[in-house]
Amino acid sequence: MKVNKLVVKSEQDLRNCLDLLYQEAKKGKHFYGMLELLQNDVVILEAIRNIKSNKGSKTAGIDQKIVDDYLLMPTEKVFGMIKAKLNDYKPIPVRRCNKPKGNAKSSKRKGNSPNEEGETRSLGISAVTDRIIQEMLRIVLEPIFEAQFYPHSYGFRPYRSTEHALAWMLKIINGSKLYWVVKGDIESYFDHINHKKLLNIMWNMGVRDKRVLCIVKKMLKAGQVIQGKFYPTARGIPQGGIISPLLANVYLNSFDWMVGQEYEYHPNNANYREKKNALAALRNKGHHPVFYIRYADDWVILTDTKEYAEKIREQCKQYLACELHLTLSDEKTFIADIREQRVKFLGFCIEAGKRRFHKKGFAARMIPDMEKVNAKVKEIKRDIRLLRTRKSELEKALDIENINAKIIGLANHLKIGISKYIMGKVDRVIEETAYRTWVKMYGKEKAAQYKRPVSEFHNRIDRHKGYQMKHFSVVTEDGIRVGITHAKITPIQYATVFKQEMTPYTADGRKMYEEKHRKIRLPDKMSLFDHDSIFIYILSEHNDGKYNLEYFLNRVNVFHRDKGKCKICAVYLSPGNFHCHHIDPSKPLSEINKTVNLVSLCNQCHRLVHSNQEPPFTERKMFDKLTKYRNKLKI
Repeated sequence: MKVNKLVVKSEQDLRNCLDLLYQEAKKGKHFYGMLELLQNDVVILEAIRNIKSNKGSKTAGIDQKIVDDYLLMPTEKVFGMIKAKLNDYKPIPVRRCNKPKGNAKSSKRKGNSPNEEGETRSLGISAVTDRIIQEMLRIVLEPIFEAQFYPHSYGFRPYRSTEHALAWMLKIINGSKLYWVVKGDIESYFDHINHKKLLNIMWNMGVRDKRVLCIVKKMLKAGQVIQGKFYPTARGIPQGGIISPLLANVYLNSFDWMVGQEYEYHPNNANYREKKNALAALRNKGHHPVFYIRYADDWVILTDTKEYAEKIREQCKQYLACELHLTLSDEKTFIADIREQRVKFLGFCIEAGKRRFHKKGFAARMIPDMEKVNAKVKEIKRDIRLLRTRKSELEKALDIENINAKIIGLANHLKIGISKYIMGKVDRVIEETAYRTWVKMYGKEKAAQYKRPVSEFHNRIDRHKGYQMKHFSVVTEDGIRVGITHAKITPIQYATVFKQEMTPYTADGRKMYEEKHRKIRLPDKMSLFDHDSIFIYILSEHNDGKYNLEYFLNRVNVFHRDKGKCKICAVYLSPGNFHCHHIDPSKPLSEINKTVNLVSLCNQCHRLVHSNQEPPFTERKMFDKLTKYRNKLKI
């Protein structure tokens, strides 16, 4: 398939193009002329928008530039720079830094930091321009690879999460009565990926544009800078790179299918209409049941006997070594009977215990890994103790909101397992630390006055509404009460099995996702961006610097924030009836195009704001809004 023949002028065109790539990849087609699609303005803008919304957008590479440096540039200049770099791609080396892993231990008594004791994860931070190009590659390549990935690979894939991997594991244990587990661990997986083998796999998966493969190769060979010294990269991909998770999944895809074809996706299954009949026929022929689940480089295999578990482990070890040049860790790869021994997987301990109300049979249970829970609670306690060092109540309030984010994040992780008791235990530990902190800050007598029902807090109102349980809070100078939340407010929602039809590359898959998450579907955001509108702004008298790339990115976010309606008359907006209005045009360039200074207006209301004409409407609410925006312009 020649991709360069596809016409992409809006986000809807891009969406249709990606859907087509997904469908054709399902059929086993090969793809040529992909560089032209990469250089499309719509792809570039979408990539920059995604980078901008990423938490790491404020992190600089070795060139010391962040995303904001490019957002303030004229749009056509940024596009031209990215295209020129693609045509003669020379990536900037990544900045390497170490970050403690989730299981890294620290000892306050000995004065050790997480980096001094326990394992660390090495992250590679690319320059912003390289991140943009990586995101462009991800946008174009992901649908091709998604169509061919193993169904029960859940790591770093759209719409999928750890919850789905764990739910599928529990379903297999309970449904198929498989209690022998092979827990696999690949030694330093990201650091040992073979570049030549990876490019060969991409070629076999249909990416036949050698120019694109050459860009990926240069990206892999970019090298790294550690403490100011350059080191070439002969193998491996940097963790932290935007395209790295996708490439990591590509590299292990053949291994996934090798294990999967042992039983669940055995070639003989194609002769049967229903999967359960095909698997029953395999068992009758003496095949041992094998079910494989992977999340990133963590994977488990479920089977029925210890002997076959040992056989499949050896088979995996040989395949990884001979085909992918990877080493299976003998120390961390083990076999266990989960009726007798818990297996840790993705932050939970999986076990099979006797059923509560039945004399026979076992049921799989998912219990939080307390080692990881305690590490997170320890971090939250440290943040609470740091409140003592804050000088103002406002600073304390801001810190409390960061603490709440961590508490809610931990609760959201715990809620998919058997964890209500553990949430209560977490709350008690955090509350004890908060009590000692408030006593230090306000004294023993006054500390009790700051412990109020969470329903009285002005933060997280939707979360705290109706709950009378108490926690500690602070009151800012303007009377706003901000308090610490409880983990156990988060309701338990047990892990659910992923529906394989749910994908961002089919209309039905997107609809399923929107219905599940109850998201309102607004018109495609990129349909508000077209070449003509940018051309007019660039060449007209409006080109005073404020209509830069940040403006064109944020106008889309503002449209969605305002739910596709005019903020004055509430009419639904469309591409031909939409203006993104600057509320205060006198702000400096670094602030003028922030979302707080932009508002969605229809053509009529936009003209009214910039004139003294009498409005055709008489509703007080609409008139007040119009007056407010007019007054802002006069100021």
